[in-house]
Amino acid sequence: MVKKLLIFLVLAAVAIAGWGDVVNAAGTPDMAAAAKAADEAYNKAMTERRAVEPIEERLAITKKFLDEFPESSHTANAISAVVYYQGSSLDDMDGAIAYAEAIRARIEDPVVAEDLDKKLIVVYGDAGKMDKMLAIV
Repeated sequence: MVKKLLIFLVLAAVAIAGWGDVVNAAGTPDMAAAAKAADEAYNKAMTERRAVEPIEERLAITKKFLDEFPESSHTANAISAVVYYQGSSLDDMDGAIAYAEAIRARIEDPVVAEDLDKKLIVVYGDAGKMDKMLAIV
């Protein structure tokens, strides 16, 4: 058990050290490398999420990914997980929506924004927040 925990901690430290802004040799953002880093982090987070049982831990893992990579091809799916865990399972839909809106505010990429907006329309509708839903449409 201790050996598994040690391995997990080492892998987590290596993964965290690799996160952050990815730049190329010219010092400008390398979008392909950033996307690859986000994909790797998402896959790691999903593996970790499947390995834990409490909803709170699954939520924390998902939020950790979103806090580090708010703008990736996985953002909308990760927000859906936050809404499911925090909003449905933990009965804190207002908190889940507030978190989703905070992530949405950090997004500049129009494709990622559109994907997330599609998810938010459904969330707002389910939560009875028609004014917010209509503002997106």
